[in-house]
Amino acid sequence: MIHKDMSLSLLRKYIREQVEAKLDYRETQARMREIIANMKSKQSAVLSALEELQGVLNSNDVLRGYIENIPTGFKTSPYVEKLNKKLVSKGLTQNLVNMLYSPKKVARDWYPNLIKMAVDHEEGYRMRTLRDPGSALSNIELYGREVDSIVRLPQIVNEFYEEVVLPLEAKKEKFDFDEPEGGELGKIAFGEERLDDVPFEKDTREERDLYDGFVEQIFRNEKLNSSQIAVVKKLLRDKKYPKFFKEPNVDVLYRGIAVTEDWLEKKLDFSPEDSGVSSEGYVDDGRMSSWTVDELTAEKFAKDSVGRTLNSWVVVLKTHVSKNPGCFLDLTDGIYALDRFVGKQSEREVFGFGPIEVESFEWKKAK
Repeated sequence: MIHKDMSLSLLRKYIREQVEAKLDYRETQARMREIIANMKSKQSAVLSALEELQGVLNSNDVLRGYIENIPTGFKTSPYVEKLNKKLVSKGLTQNLVNMLYSPKKVARDWYPNLIKMAVDHEEGYRMRTLRDPGSALSNIELYGREVDSIVRLPQIVNEFYEEVVLPLEAKKEKFDFDEPEGGELGKIAFGEERLDDVPFEKDTREERDLYDGFVEQIFRNEKLNSSQIAVVKKLLRDKKYPKFFKEPNVDVLYRGIAVTEDWLEKKLDFSPEDSGVSSEGYVDDGRMSSWTVDELTAEKFAKDSVGRTLNSWVVVLKTHVSKNPGCFLDLTDGIYALDRFVGKQSEREVFGFGPIEVESFEWKKAK
């Protein structure tokens, strides 16, 4: 209600603002309906473009290989992200990139979904039920551009092929492959997880399984299974993929563990004093263990383990790589150089695969 003391000038201003708002509303609504009508009118163009795209992928195995390795859902890696960004720069939204491997799905699900979302926004604007009515037009304009991108898919994919795929394929002629003749991990080890620029190569089943095993071990302390360990030991023994599967470049390694007094008595054959060193040695027959090149790091790990267990003794094992050939995998400049693990490089960690001959060990009573 207008207050009776409102001046004539304020009244005129109020009326003008109301009229302008009404005109803006009608103009916005008319623009929305225009865009939606345009989106619907492109149905035949969308279907033709997707049919053409399917034909392109069916006739080009190399291109299809790249497209099929674009990440979907939560699958990401440095390599596929490069492809992803290139396609987005060509006008595809992330949703379209995630569906690109299946043109039929775009036609069946995504195009109708775009129409529905646009209509819902227009309806919400008309009924004034949106939380932010001012965003309705911008969202509908976005959906309109999405439909235009679908129509342009064959052109975008052809440009992607010429600008990204062909140069990477040409690079294979000069590239220094990890294993030119191939092997358990193909010609390129962990190509999808590398930070350096490598040509495309689809991971082998063994490669994916081994990488997943490293993820479980490094982040969740779930040890590699027997088949994964067998692959690692074979690659170390055969000196295959030396960028990632190599022994430490130092000879002495240390391992810190927290133990019970009973464990220590069995190894020493006598009741231990508060501290000491044993040079008797023994064979650590554990399937998998974690070692380091730094003795203080090993001791710290053992002390931290005491705090998480009921064990009361800190033990630091010492061994020599040269006396245990093929048993140690240096992670620092190898596996830890892969994208997901780079934050671990400072740990200077080494995986050991038993049985391992231990030269000596030092013990201390935990304080």
